[in-house]
Amino acid sequence: MVGLLVGAGVKPAPTTQPHTIKWVKQMKNKNLNLSYPNQNKILLGLFWVSLILLFYIFSSFIWIIGASVVLYIVFKPLNDFLSNYIKNKTLCIIIVTLAILAFIIIPFIFILVSLADQTFQLYQYVQGLIDSGYFRNLKSKAKILELLDVMDIDSDSIMNYVISYAQQGFMKTVSVISPLITLPVMLAFKIVMMMLIFIFLLSEGKRLGDIILKILPFEASVGEEIYIKIVETVKTLMSGNLTIMVLHGIVVGLSFWVIGVRAPLLWGSIAALVSIIPIVGTTLVWVPVALYLVFSEAYLAAILLSLVCFLMYQVLESVLKPYILGEKLKFNSIIFLFLILGSIEVFGIAGIIVGPLVLVMVHTLYDIYVRIKYSKIETVPDKKSKKPKKAAKL
Repeated sequence: MVGLLVGAGVKPAPTTQPHTIKWVKQMKNKNLNLSYPNQNKILLGLFWVSLILLFYIFSSFIWIIGASVVLYIVFKPLNDFLSNYIKNKTLCIIIVTLAILAFIIIPFIFILVSLADQTFQLYQYVQGLIDSGYFRNLKSKAKILELLDVMDIDSDSIMNYVISYAQQGFMKTVSVISPLITLPVMLAFKIVMMMLIFIFLLSEGKRLGDIILKILPFEASVGEEIYIKIVETVKTLMSGNLTIMVLHGIVVGLSFWVIGVRAPLLWGSIAALVSIIPIVGTTLVWVPVALYLVFSEAYLAAILLSLVCFLMYQVLESVLKPYILGEKLKFNSIIFLFLILGSIEVFGIAGIIVGPLVLVMVHTLYDIYVRIKYSKIETVPDKKSKKPKKAAKL
């Protein structure tokens, strides 16, 4: 057909337009300058708008992603260690994942179920005491409350406040734990999502980290230093502080169990969580119980409980904790106290990790900024200084 057209003097239409071919050749030319005014600013703006939109899409999974990142930081060394002996990358990831399920996820679910059971039982028990008027009759049995009359303090008002505070505390505890147990499908879904993200991070974490370093609006060395500080903080919180928290919970829980306090697992878990709060720590848990024992005229149990919990708190905080953590996360106790309280108020239980992370980020960025600023000042030549004279030739 083409031959007939050529023989008839008719040129066939080109399959590709000349300007298209020219554009393709230009795009292949590496030396071509395609920069336009404000092009970089527009691209950067569009990128951050897209990133914010992406963050909004994933915002409902932010805590699941955060938990997965924490697991990744903590267990990545284990995966790297196994990769030295097992060349199959997929097999290493499977082993690490199974280890987390066996030693963390399953025990956590078991403890959570036990906590929920003890919480509901204790709530029913305390509510029964309140309905029966036990706490109001307690003031007439406890000799120590006679001091309130001497000091002209209304014992009825104090008792009403204690009862109201106890009810609110139990309702908060029930509201936190019950949704996790009453919605087992949702809990299982969150665990599955967390493990899937964790597996993704193990397989693609290095490449994802390189991408993040490239998009950060400063030098790669600064981004690497921030990343190292975050990793060190997470490891410190999860290895050092978590160990101390568990030991605090064991001490308080066993002490409550020995003296016959109901729901020792629940109280031990609460003590473990509040132990990270500086200055006060586990006293928020065992002091009210000791006072209750005093009001009930169980003086020996109150003295033994106070001695054991106080002495063990001092040993764990003053001896073992500095030995494990060293100089890591060594901030002023008052600042750290308000930091933990504020972060728990804003982020809930996750504030135990989020608060110290934010503080470390602020400290790290400040340190980097100061070093860069003063290093530039030192490199600026002093105009008043005279140029050094050349050495005379011998």
